[in-house]
Amino acid sequence: MRVGELVHLIRESKNIPAINVYNSVMSKNMFYKFEKGNFDTTSEKFMKIMSRLNISLKEFEFLLSEKKCLEYDTEFLKLTNAFYSKDISALQQIHNETKLMYQRTLEIRFNHLSALSQIYYDMCSHNTTDQTNTNIIRNYLLNVENWTYYEWTLFNNSLSIFNIEDVQFLINKSLQSLSIYETHNNFGNENILVLGNIAAMYIKSYNFEKIPSLVNRMETIHLSEIAVFERLIFSFFEGVSLYVLGTDTSLKKSLDVIKVMDNMHLVHLSKDHQELLNIVQKNIV
Repeated sequence: MRVGELVHLIRESKNIPAINVYNSVMSKNMFYKFEKGNFDTTSEKFMKIMSRLNISLKEFEFLLSEKKCLEYDTEFLKLTNAFYSKDISALQQIHNETKLMYQRTLEIRFNHLSALSQIYYDMCSHNTTDQTNTNIIRNYLLNVENWTYYEWTLFNNSLSIFNIEDVQFLINKSLQSLSIYETHNNFGNENILVLGNIAAMYIKSYNFEKIPSLVNRMETIHLSEIAVFERLIFSFFEGVSLYVLGTDTSLKKSLDVIKVMDNMHLVHLSKDHQELLNIVQKNIV
C-alpha cells in the first residue's frame, strides 16, 4: 500500500473532510492523485497531513506495515526478553536473524542488534566478549555528533561494554540532546531509566561521588503521572545521593523503594537494588 492510499483510508475512516486535511497543503487535483498513490509529497506537507489526521508518525508507520510490528521493533523486543530470561538459544537465533537482516537491508540498526545479541549471548554464557561486536556499537556511539532517541536507547542497552571514562565522555557530549526529549512523556520516562542505569554503573565501580550530580540531572526531567516505575528509580537513587552527601545516613528513601518493589513482587529488581545498597553501605563510612 502506498502512503497516499493509507492516508485516504485513515481520512475516510475518521470521516474527516478533505478540506480539513489539505487546505493550504495541496490542491484538489494533487490530493486526489496523492490518495490514489500516484503522487508523493514533501516531508513538510506530510507532517502537516499527519497532524490534521490526528495520528502519530509511529502509528502511521505501524499501519503502513499492514498492522504488523516493524522488523526492528520485533527483533528488539525479542532481544530484551531473551536477555532478561537468560535464554541463550534465543539470543543466538536473534543474532543469526538480525545478521541476515543487515545483509539483506544494509540498515545499520540491524547490525547493531546483531552485535548486541552476540554481546548478550556472551554475557549469559560467561564467555569473553568479542571486541569486534563491542566496537561496532562503541565506535558508532562515539562518532555520532548529535544523539537522537535511537542512540540513547542503544546506549542504555549496551552500557556494560563501556568503561567509566567512555560513559562520562558520552554523557557530557550528549546530555544536551537528551533534554530535547524530556518534555515528551514517553521519552522523559526513558531518560530516567538511562540515567538510573548509569548511576548503578557508578555504584558498581565505586564512583559514588558522581551520584549526586546525576540525581540532580534526573530531578530536572519531567515524568508523566503514570510513570510509577521511573519515579521509584529516581527515589531510590535520590536516597543514595543523600547518603553519599551525608544528609541522610539511614537510606530510608532507598529502603522504602525496595519495600515497594517487594510488595509488587519485583523479585529480581528488588534483589539488584539491594545489592547496590550493600555496596554503598560497605564502602561509605
